[in-house]
Amino acid sequence: MALEDNVIEEENSCQWDGILNKCSKGFDMSYYMDNIGILAVFYGLWISCTIVTSKLFSDQSYRNIVTYTLASGLRRSTPALIHIIPYSETIYMWDTFSFVTCDFFGFWETLFAVFEMESLTMVCIERYVLAKYKTNGWEVPKGHFYLYCSLCGLFAVCYAYPPLVGVGQYAKDFDCVHCTFDMILPSAGWQRAMVVLIFFMRSIKPCIMMILMLYWARNLEMKLKNNQAQRMMTKGVVAAVCIHLICMLPITAIRGGVILSQLIYGEVLVFGQRFISLAMFFHWSSPAYTMFGLTVYDSHLRQQLINFFTNRPENDRNSDDTTN
Repeated sequence: MALEDNVIEEENSCQWDGILNKCSKGFDMSYYMDNIGILAVFYGLWISCTIVTSKLFSDQSYRNIVTYTLASGLRRSTPALIHIIPYSETIYMWDTFSFVTCDFFGFWETLFAVFEMESLTMVCIERYVLAKYKTNGWEVPKGHFYLYCSLCGLFAVCYAYPPLVGVGQYAKDFDCVHCTFDMILPSAGWQRAMVVLIFFMRSIKPCIMMILMLYWARNLEMKLKNNQAQRMMTKGVVAAVCIHLICMLPITAIRGGVILSQLIYGEVLVFGQRFISLAMFFHWSSPAYTMFGLTVYDSHLRQQLINFFTNRPENDRNSDDTTN
């Protein structure tokens, strides 16, 4: 019995206790994170349903956007539902079922987090691939959307599975509620290197890829005539990615700072409470802001979102707007 109590106590311990979970004024960051997560889930669901039920779904670029919105929605759905469904918090706090542990939630959170990031990266790669094929007069392959989804799933599993086999671990995040990939580096040298590599591959590499792909896509599209629809789509993606990177930069800098401080100084150094609070808030709500930016710049998507509720007839798109 004592051993079981020690396991439960260790499972519910939080090394960041006191930083964010509840400050002196009774401010609970996880409550606001989960509520803004609800907004992101429903907004993403609206966009996904609109694209799937309209002519936009024939455009493979919009299919990648659906993948992104679904991944971000699934990632935030569990914490969101806990605030909606009565008495569900006991399950989330690991007091009911033995399989519901921090490893369980951490794995799925990381899996969907990587899939979400990689899906947005694939949207950017899609813009470059289409511009490259159109510039060279090549026929655009029809099956590359499924290749993109497969790659996103492969990356997600590769980055989320290592803690389950002892390379790193899952632990509670700064809010001491959600579980994520632990930022405390293992003592073994090769495991430390693997955790740092995973952080770089899942957090830094996608940002570099997004910027490069969109930069090259814009340069190629400037060479094409009668390509206004595709330029507009790329412009919307650029706006969405810029917003996404702005929202993700603070929390990425914080997590990177925690890792670097251990590599350089041998101890954990973190930013102030207010900065971490804002970073986590913008990170968790980033899909809503990201898709709003795309909606503002993409008139086709914006019109279809309106038509979803008004049942207005769809406008025909330009002939150069087809990517199949």
